[in-house]
Amino acid sequence: MSQINPDVKRNPKTSAVTKVRNPKTNPCISEQDEVLVCMSVNSYKKEKCLVEIVNYQDCMTFWGKVKDKRMREGLKPLIPCEEERNQIKEYLGDKLPYIPL
Repeated sequence: MSQINPDVKRNPKTSAVTKVRNPKTNPCISEQDEVLVCMSVNSYKKEKCLVEIVNYQDCMTFWGKVKDKRMREGLKPLIPCEEERNQIKEYLGDKLPYIPL
């Protein structure tokens, strides 16, 4: 399996890699990277990376709910910018449903 280089520029209309690695559309890149590193280190045995996998899933669920709420309220962009995400994380603190990395 080849590693994804986040610095590689690809056409966003044709590349799923760009969409997944874009911090504007994916607020859980760090959590995703933790899963990939854990899986690689543990020979891709999911049972050894359950903590990281659940944390990533919780992160995606949380930001998905934020996106849905912003859509209902007519706010753009649907995924808050990094500065706004950091403010949300700081405001929620220990109540955040996942462990931000």
